[in-house]
Amino acid sequence: SHSVLSTQDALITVKDLVSEAKKLGHCSCTITEHGHLASMPSFVKECEKQGLKFNVGVVFYFQWDENKKEKSSYHLVVIAKNQQGWLNLLSLQRLSAISVDDGGGHYMRPRILASMLEKHKEGLHISSACISGPVASELLKGKETDARIVAEYFRDTFESFTIEIMPHRLKLVAEANRKLIVLAKDLNIPFITSLDVHIKDKS
Repeated sequence: SHSVLSTQDALITVKDLVSEAKKLGHCSCTITEHGHLASMPSFVKECEKQGLKFNVGVVFYFQWDENKKEKSSYHLVVIAKNQQGWLNLLSLQRLSAISVDDGGGHYMRPRILASMLEKHKEGLHISSACISGPVASELLKGKETDARIVAEYFRDTFESFTIEIMPHRLKLVAEANRKLIVLAKDLNIPFITSLDVHIKDKS
């Protein structure tokens, strides 16, 4: 989920998001803003206030090292599993703001590179993200072999990795879901369902 602090992407406040999750009977809640952790203090406080468990993470803008000066980037969900994971999230956010010319990942926007994620991987869970993620993007381009290589890299490099399925009706998302499920089963990678929340409700 995202909050209003994912600028130009979501309209729901942290308080409303947590309240809605509790109202719907969820026992936990997760916010992964685009590229930063700014909402985490208020999010954690609100979850504790309303008696919900919480997960702390980021949708990072991600790029491979060899393409570090490519304008485009992927989405990649990175969630802290413990205190060390939290510290590594902070390190990755800091590095994302440093220019690639100065040893960071920033190029056109705050980003992380694969080498940075590998160096700071302890205590982190990686999820393949939406159709802008590095696995789904390759599948939607018809590059099944490349998608398989990317998925195997994340599976074999990090402590835990999941393929993310989003139950949207959008044609591209549905197409990606079908291919992602086949890939996950073939590579013995767990998959999870998520909902990319941007607003409170239809009204």
